[in-house]
Amino acid sequence: MFRDYQSGGYNMEGSNVVGKRFLSLVLLRSFAYLFATSQGDKINKKGVQKYVARVK
Repeated sequence: MFRDYQSGGYNMEGSNVVGKRFLSLVLLRSFAYLFATSQGDKINKKGVQKYVARVK
């Protein structure tokens, strides 16, 4: 879970975006993260994970 909160190469601080635009960027990234994790949770609950993702 710690890896989820790392930058992942987005470098938001270096984007030179400030104010409302930076807040919008953070909000958009948060919604994208929420959507991706909720979709992953649904796939995991269905039990079709081996068809969708690489299984360890």
